[in-house]
Amino acid sequence: MPRVRTPGLPRNTGGVVQVGSPDELAQVLAFEGTDLSSEMIDFQSALWRTVQDVRERADIYRFLTSATEQVCAAGILPGPREELAPFGTRVEVMRTGGKPPPPSRYHTGTVNSHSWDCVFRTWRVHVALDQPAGTYYGQPVKGIAAFPNTVQVVGGPERSFSSMTPTEIEELHEQRRKEFWRNIDPASGLTDPSLPREDEPHAPMPTGCDGGERARAALTVLARS
Repeated sequence: MPRVRTPGLPRNTGGVVQVGSPDELAQVLAFEGTDLSSEMIDFQSALWRTVQDVRERADIYRFLTSATEQVCAAGILPGPREELAPFGTRVEVMRTGGKPPPPSRYHTGTVNSHSWDCVFRTWRVHVALDQPAGTYYGQPVKGIAAFPNTVQVVGGPERSFSSMTPTEIEELHEQRRKEFWRNIDPASGLTDPSLPREDEPHAPMPTGCDGGERARAALTVLARS
């Protein structure tokens, strides 16, 4: 059944709630105290690609950081359960999937967005890739909406993906995938699809957030210029 969207929220053409300007932030903060965790919400500025001045980009990053914090503080979304790579940070992101996956099993890029994923009930980190990474439904993959535990800051304390072999990255990815499913929000109604289930019906999609919308949102993110 199609989701009934909350009226009065700023949305992009894919129907995802968009917070990228003071006006859009004000529209969302008008729902203070209202749980909007059944919505896909993307914190990203449409100006990110066009602005080249370092100081202007820094202003965008500061606004988006503050916007995310304000929306969580207002009780509209739950706060991240693990630290998200900050806006504007240079990162490495795992990519073990694909047909085929990249030989190195990772890509580098810049964090340009954080988003709330209402299906998995978790935050994602959007990484604008330095180079397109193959195609998705015929469109070039210019960015990845990654789970936080598959992203690490370049120059951070963890061992860099660039120093690992593809096999090591795949093994680390599997460890973190299992950690993700062990710690998933029970309210999502989801379980690890790799575990055997006997005569168990498929878990229902969480109320208010349909998989079709998530797929459309993913396509928008992956092909975003």
